[in-house]
Amino acid sequence: MVAPKPKFHPQVKFTIIADEGLIITQDSGEVHIVNQVASFLLPLLTGHFTLEELTDRVMTEFDVGREEALQDIETFLQDLEARGIIIYES
Repeated sequence: MVAPKPKFHPQVKFTIIADEGLIITQDSGEVHIVNQVASFLLPLLTGHFTLEELTDRVMTEFDVGREEALQDIETFLQDLEARGIIIYES
């Protein structure tokens, strides 16, 4: 079984303006401002990385343990999926 890989919904864009990460949902016009860790993680949501690979990258970039990083990323991705911001590729 291939692990699912998150990516942005086609109607969602991500950008960084003045050191802040912005998620823009084009169909609803909503804008979400995200923190530094999310701004690091969001460009990686291309459908090429699994949850484990994303966790490894966050651990490398930030001083955080595997369990904490994994739990935080899972929660973040669940929230993004519930808002229709990301979808998963197998």
